[in-house]
This record gives sequence, C-alpha cells and structure tokens, in this order.
Amino acid sequence: QQNIPGLSEDGPLDFIAYPPRADGSRTVSALSIMSEEQSSVRQLREQCGCRNVSILVAPHSLRAFAAASATSA
Repeated sequence: QQNIPGLSEDGPLDFIAYPPRADGSRTVSALSIMSEEQSSVRQLREQCGCRNVSILVAPHSLRAFAAASATSA
C-alpha cells in the first residue's frame, strides 16, 4: 500500500491480469480509486437516484497517451 498514492486502509484495490505471453509470463495491473474520487462517484450516483454494486474503470496505457502527445507536438 505504501507504493500506491492515495490508497487508504479501506480503499478499494483491484487487479487486472492480462493474457499470458508465449513464455508464460503476464502483465498484472493494480488499480485503486482515491477516496476523494470515490466520494465524487457516490455523490453523482445519489444525485441520479442510481445505486451501484461496483465501479467499472476502463484502463488506458499511459505510454500510449505519451506517445500520442509526443507525435502531435
């Protein structure tokens, strides 16, 4: 937990395991939502009158964004 900024003791933490490579190794990404963001999601949900069981996040490769901004500059 010390290496994930914003992660609190009761904060949600999830993992995404990607398909294995030919050598059997695989990439695993860890995902956490900061408590402020979680509060914002709850507030928006309550304003809409919705209830949720889970929050779905679409992960994006930060390297892909960096490469795109470097080529467009």
